[in-house]
Amino acid sequence: KEVDYFDETKVLGCYSMSKALATQEVLDACHHKGLNACVVHPSGIMGPGDYALGEIMQNVINIINGELPAGIDGNFNICDVRDLANAIISAVDKGRCGECYILANEVISFKDFCNMITENSSGSKVKVFIPPVAANIMSFLMERIAEKKGEKPVLTSFNIYNLTRNNQFDSTKAKEELGYTTRPYEETIHDMIEWLLAEGIIKKES
Repeated sequence: KEVDYFDETKVLGCYSMSKALATQEVLDACHHKGLNACVVHPSGIMGPGDYALGEIMQNVINIINGELPAGIDGNFNICDVRDLANAIISAVDKGRCGECYILANEVISFKDFCNMITENSSGSKVKVFIPPVAANIMSFLMERIAEKKGEKPVLTSFNIYNLTRNNQFDSTKAKEELGYTTRPYEETIHDMIEWLLAEGIIKKES
């Protein structure tokens, strides 16, 4: 459920801390300085049109290209970028000042996510899924090695945290007040792959 105060000391990682600080600044301005604003909290974002090829899109590409030898036995929660955009537009007119709205989808296991991608593409099925305990050990080693080499680690402890925490988020408030709706993961994944093909980022199997 939504909260009305954000404490940066209660979250994990610099990224989350910066979001907590910034969100509280906005809410304080709404309550004490006359700012007319509300805040939306997407669980995670994916969909067609990601020209930056962010982390989720890169995972999709790696799965399609058979470059993901193993996955993590975990789950996550991601909303389609188009559903997020519609909710933001709605929030401009319908959002209540100083209120927060969670924009989430259903929880999906990483295994099901991988399977949906391979079913919609020429990618090979990811057959191995590593338990979180083993993945945490691997991420610790990868982070140390990457730090010494001055490179970005392939797997981080924050990745594992995101896949093993409680990812069940309640979007009831956004649905009731903003008319927020979510499309099924199958549709988002299908459209992402079609976009990747159209842009020539991945190749259709001959």
